[in-house]
Amino acid sequence: MLLDPVALATRAGFPLTAARILVNRPGRIVARLDGFDEPAVLKADAVADAFVPEVAAIERLGSAGIPVPRILAHEPGDPAILLLSWTEGQPL
Repeated sequence: MLLDPVALATRAGFPLTAARILVNRPGRIVARLDGFDEPAVLKADAVADAFVPEVAAIERLGSAGIPVPRILAHEPGDPAILLLSWTEGQPL
């Protein structure tokens, strides 16, 4: 299955014209999205419900006061989509 980050972001309600792919594996992509009020990250997986555990973990950690990215959109369908606020990090 071909995963197009621009089409998937549009499907999730965030129309844009370009994305920078960070991870591209068979059945999964991760892309940085710019052009909104703030940068975001789009994760897509060919497996339905792939991000349900991650969404649950983010919600649980956030409710405990731990800093987590905001969930901007989550569609568990096929393909599964998770759109998060971008969090700058430091290389390990």
